[in-house]
Formats: sequence, C-alpha cells, structure tokens
Amino acid sequence: MAAVIALHLTDKNTAVTITWQEWVHPRLKTFSSMPSLAFDLHDNPLYDALKQKAKQLSEAPASHLKCIILGDAGCRLLHKPKERSQQTVSGAQIIFDFVRHSDVDIVCILSPRRHNEHIISAHNNPRRWFVEVYDSEQSPEGYYSRLSEAALRLPPPQLHGFQARSFAQQGMLSPQGRGQYLPLSYSGGQKGMTIRISARGVLELLAGCMNPSEIGTWLIRGDNLFAQRLAQGYAISSIKLEPKGPDDDDDYVVITLAPDPNASPLRLPLTLRND
Repeated sequence: MAAVIALHLTDKNTAVTITWQEWVHPRLKTFSSMPSLAFDLHDNPLYDALKQKAKQLSEAPASHLKCIILGDAGCRLLHKPKERSQQTVSGAQIIFDFVRHSDVDIVCILSPRRHNEHIISAHNNPRRWFVEVYDSEQSPEGYYSRLSEAALRLPPPQLHGFQARSFAQQGMLSPQGRGQYLPLSYSGGQKGMTIRISARGVLELLAGCMNPSEIGTWLIRGDNLFAQRLAQGYAISSIKLEPKGPDDDDDYVVITLAPDPNASPLRLPLTLRND
C-alpha cells in the first residue's frame, strides 16, 4: 500500500490538509454554491424525485386524485419555478411535462418567501407560505382554495428554504450547535433599564459553548449596555424569563438594572449641590 502524502497549508487564519484518495463517493466529488440549474426536461433531480413519488401513489384507487407536494428546501427550481434562460429549463416546465406524461393529477410547490421578494427590508414584509398548483387539467378558479387555506394554518416560516438547508448543513439545529438567537432589546433611562437578551445565548455562555468575546458577535451586536451600566453604578434588580413560543426557537431573559449605591460613586444630593 502506497504511503499517503498530505499537503498542509497553514497561516494565521487558515489550516488546510489536502490528501489524495483513490476513490470517493460520487456525491462528495463536487460542490457548488451556484443555483440549481436544469438543462433537460427529464434528466434532472426534480424529475427523478417526481418519478419516485409517483411510484408511491401507483396503488391509489382510480377514483382518487393523486397529488405530490414539493417542499422548497433550498432548490431554486422550486423557489423560482418560472425562472429560465435560453440554455436551461424552468421548474415549472419540468413539472408540467411530468404531469402530462404521468397519472399524477396535481403537483404543488410549498415555498417560504417574503410577501414582496423584491424588497430587501423585512419591515412589513414577513415570510409566508406560497402555494403553486400544477394541474393535469384546466380547473376553474378557486378549485384548489383549500390548499391555500391549509398553508395559512401552518406556522409562519422563519427562514427561506436555502437558509434552512444551510442551517442543517452547518449543524445549527444540533443542541451543541449555534442557536437561533432573538435580537437584544432594551428600554428605560437613567432611573433603570430593562434589557431582553436571548435565553439560548445565555445558556450557551453558562455551558461554556460560547466565550465572553463572542457575546458581542452573537448576542449584543453593538455597544455593550451591560458594561456601560455597570460602569455607571447599576446592578441587577430582577431577572425573569419571557417565553416567546415555539416559532421563535428561543425565549428572552429579561434583566432589570437599577442604580445601586454600593456600586456607585458617592454624590451629593441635588438639593445640596452648588450651582
């Protein structure tokens, strides 16, 4: 057996080891961050997936409608099904061709998108579920309204499909991975301040999964209000938990800070000070 020679590339911010292997799994040979493209109506992963699902419906009674629901988990053919170029085919073209040449009656796409995808800002532009129906026949308007009603009953999506896929690939859904942190918020003034901070982040800090230097990156993302108030003589007067529900994947730890004479420099009362 020939010895394996490793090439090491290291510097201040990089540590890479490159080795040669005679064989690797085909799915591990390539990686691309480019959007998924299809150049043929049949030779593409979307058409293959539809054929596999159609086999599962082959035993359905003839009197029943056969429906396949496709969930957008980061596939551009589903997120933007009508997008195409001169060299490529669109997701809609693939689905329509499949429906015409199979005994499946309906194919639906369930995709999380912004209310207005052309606006970058999330202000008054929440994510919601979009349903697109591809039918083997020309059905009257409103025929599949129940599908839209079902989508409205689903919990609102917190991420786009490509973001959810990236989270899963990075292990962010693991208990030991980076969590989904609620943003820091605060209110109050000189007499006291209430700060809401991510409960998941506080837990990771106490568990040693996050070091103090990372707090500014993941939790505070700005000026450290705790350091400012501590320097001004504030101390914690109360702590409580504010649940936010399962859709946020996090809760708030609500910390109330108030001036503490033991932590503050001595000052004369206002009535005794000279102008």
